[in-house]
Amino acid sequence: MSVAEAHAELLAWVAAARGALRWHLEGGEGSLGVPDGFEWSAEPPPERAPDPAPPRPVQPAQRFDTPPAPVARAQRDPDTQRAALASLHARLDGCVRCPLSATRARLQNGHGDVSARLAFVSDFPLVEGGEAAVLLGRMVRAMGLSPDQVWMTALMRCRPHPERAPAGDEVATCAPFVVEELAAVGPEVIVALGALPTRALLSTQAGIRHLRGQWQRVPSLRDVELMPTFNPEMLIQNADLKRWVWDDLKKVMTRLGTSPKRAGA
Repeated sequence: MSVAEAHAELLAWVAAARGALRWHLEGGEGSLGVPDGFEWSAEPPPERAPDPAPPRPVQPAQRFDTPPAPVARAQRDPDTQRAALASLHARLDGCVRCPLSATRARLQNGHGDVSARLAFVSDFPLVEGGEAAVLLGRMVRAMGLSPDQVWMTALMRCRPHPERAPAGDEVATCAPFVVEELAAVGPEVIVALGALPTRALLSTQAGIRHLRGQWQRVPSLRDVELMPTFNPEMLIQNADLKRWVWDDLKKVMTRLGTSPKRAGA
């Protein structure tokens, strides 16, 4: 085996390991098993400040056998909404409230229709033009909508290094801002893409595999309805999950009274 082939094989193993770890974290499992024969390093781990106490677990909301009847939204003034969003985003400009600011490429706020009925919340900002962002755009279009008809945002304003998840204090720092942003937009339905935004918005530690496909209500947003489902980056690593996500999005379409895009339309 050549050096180039060995390097390519090593990269493939690393990518597979990262995918397995992400699946584990998305599922909300408690711990990873330790392989037989594994020896811990004699060096003590570096000390770090303890994470804040996890949010108090809550019971998942009742699963609706039929979609809830649409609730009329209060009339909103788009100019007032834009002003509220501009004020929020100005406060976040140049944010250095947590360590993620030191390694981010840029800070990214939500974007889209300020009066959108539907909002998508990912864990981190999706890379523009990246595979996950393109896939999410296709999902929106398949719902009979265009990306400029929805609100796209992320729980975390900064994307962390791929080799680490955000710490509890980093999530706690960012979460109030996405809630404030969603309150300004005022969507009827939120689709939470993955475990991180689902847990933050619902104040739960339950795994995404236990919550996806079940209607939830977000108390901090006046009981706005939320549909948890898998993150697009998970779908790239496991295409079999796409049919589950489509089932979840069909429930959202029923709730909003929209129709899926016909093939060839």
